[in-house]
Amino acid sequence: MWFRFINACILLEIKRIGFLYLTLDLNTNTMRYIFLLLLFSSTLFAQEELPKGKSGLVEFTEVVEVSGLSKAELYANAKAWFASNYKSPNVIKSEDAMDGKINAKSMFKIMSKPGGTDKGGFVHYILNLEIKQGRYRYTINSLKHSDKTNTIGTGGKLEREEPFCGYEVMSAEMWKGIKELSVEGVKELIENLKKGMAYVESNKKSDW
Repeated sequence: MWFRFINACILLEIKRIGFLYLTLDLNTNTMRYIFLLLLFSSTLFAQEELPKGKSGLVEFTEVVEVSGLSKAELYANAKAWFASNYKSPNVIKSEDAMDGKINAKSMFKIMSKPGGTDKGGFVHYILNLEIKQGRYRYTINSLKHSDKTNTIGTGGKLEREEPFCGYEVMSAEMWKGIKELSVEGVKELIENLKKGMAYVESNKKSDW
């Protein structure tokens, strides 16, 4: 694309008339290249950048302050949240109350496109919780899309520019939409987690 743009600039002839006026002499190919470049640029900047971790892979992470809650209380909140939000306790792959760490692996459903009603498979993820006194850190990574019905194809890891199944099966527009829905799903998961972690027992809300 940039090579074509440079060629277009070479074809661009700028003629100076007097000291104040410039006219552009553009041929059809030059106009086509410039139009394509502008279209490509607008599409590029319109896409929301997926958050990346130090490894360069897609990752959502944040340290959340929860004043007034001990490490033990936050850990208990985390366990209660997992129990109420997941059907199977097997989502927790490892846990350590002493170190305040929980490692879980699960997935959520998405539609095939934003605003759509057709099923679009699942987005798999790993959720790590690190809990300390009055705060915790969540890290969500290893995000990948799969379609077990093979209706729309499997996108694979969200870092992929091209879906795992190829553009012949899944269009670039659909893959972009699946990434957007994946981000929305993760944000909803984070919001739900924060509510659960901030839970305070009724007898702690007041000294009376």
